[in-house]
Amino acid sequence: MKRIWLLLFAILPFTNVYAISTHYSDYRDYKLGTTEEIDLDDTLKKEEYKVYNTVVTNIEDQGYVSESVCSIKYPNDTKTTYSVRYANSYKYKWYTSVVIPEGNITKVIVYITNPVNVKEMVIYDKGQKVNAYLSPTDDTINQLMDNNLDTYMRLATGTNIQIMFPKMSSKDFSIEFFASDKVKGQLIFYYEDGTRESRYIYSDIVDVVDQDYYDELKSTVGVDSNGNLNSYEKTEKTLYHCYKKEDIITNIYKESASAENERIIEDDYKILYNYYIRDKVKISDKKITSSKTILKELVTYSTIDLDNLIIDGVVDYTKNGTYPVKFIFRDDFIVEKDVVINIAKNDKVVEPTTTKSTSTTTKTTTSTPKKTSSSTITTSTKPPTTTTVVTSTTKATTRTTTKSIRPNDTCPTYNTYEDEEVLEVEPLKGHIEETNKSKTNNKFVFILILLAIIIISIIIYIILRIIENKKETC
Repeated sequence: MKRIWLLLFAILPFTNVYAISTHYSDYRDYKLGTTEEIDLDDTLKKEEYKVYNTVVTNIEDQGYVSESVCSIKYPNDTKTTYSVRYANSYKYKWYTSVVIPEGNITKVIVYITNPVNVKEMVIYDKGQKVNAYLSPTDDTINQLMDNNLDTYMRLATGTNIQIMFPKMSSKDFSIEFFASDKVKGQLIFYYEDGTRESRYIYSDIVDVVDQDYYDELKSTVGVDSNGNLNSYEKTEKTLYHCYKKEDIITNIYKESASAENERIIEDDYKILYNYYIRDKVKISDKKITSSKTILKELVTYSTIDLDNLIIDGVVDYTKNGTYPVKFIFRDDFIVEKDVVINIAKNDKVVEPTTTKSTSTTTKTTTSTPKKTSSSTITTSTKPPTTTTVVTSTTKATTRTTTKSIRPNDTCPTYNTYEDEEVLEVEPLKGHIEETNKSKTNNKFVFILILLAIIIISIIIYIILRIIENKKETC
């Protein structure tokens, strides 16, 4: 029985095995930022990353408000405000505002026109107490500036008090009398250049203000017969520069915070995937042994529609050898390949045809792209030499190997839709009629040969069994 199988293997024809090379395009975006998990293969890759929920902190500037409504205070940013109303009756604090020319003040004389008990007299510059002294020095008068509210002195009508201090701007300062009644009299301001200005007062506190504020107060408290502001009551209040702070969860997921007032929530995240896809083609290295074989048949697998394939290169089917060509699947996906022509009939030497004609003849016929072939035959005689170029459509010796097909970018080349089934392209089916007929004939011949081999094997097996049976009977 072993001999029979050995005989069968000896009779069966051997099939040549050729290498098939695989080529890939560059990766391109497929699905980005998705939670979907897709099975990977050699044409698909993924990246995994985390995105985090974010919190935005909004800060609202409240401006200057009272402490009772202040949310968060800006450090060291306050201002003093006050309300003013005219007073007809005695109050502890009464204000008079005066406007004097700009300049440096070196001395102020207080002239008293009504008897009054005064505990203390204080000079302020921009809210800060100023070190001043009284002149001439008198122990009794000096009690007015000894920082002691437990002592007081009575100022009679006609009393003059000179207040001396380093030169100071005529703006933003005030004089406060801690007295039992409003101080009535006159203030005389002496300037560094020797000029002087006098203003009438009737209050506990005298504010030196600018003209705008003075005009504003006039509409509230009015003026007296001397043109000075009437005495008025002023309630002071400290305002704070404040802001509100509010955290808002955005439910916008990011890899990192992108603004100064934004931060990520590290324990609130999602895992996302980026998918990238590339095209894949397989090209056979088999030798072309028939002039009916087209170069497109070398592509055995492709994720790209081969109707858009362009093959760039010149291959002479009449001459055996190696020819470099380019398989252009897309502008950005080009495979360079060496094509081997090994047609048996090309090994026969064809003698050049000679003619006595000294003219050049050109014969041209119209051909279709599928059957176009060309050959160049050079005929030589004695000089001059003639060259004949023949182009025909029958029994071609050179076969066109390229077919320029304009790429169609609108045709989907891979699984570009979510539920689309991935199909492997079979580029060799139904493209060229002659190739299909040739393959059908080859299959039919192969089947006949296989049937003949099987029948012969059965006959040989029967003969061998008969011979073995005869030996056993003998």
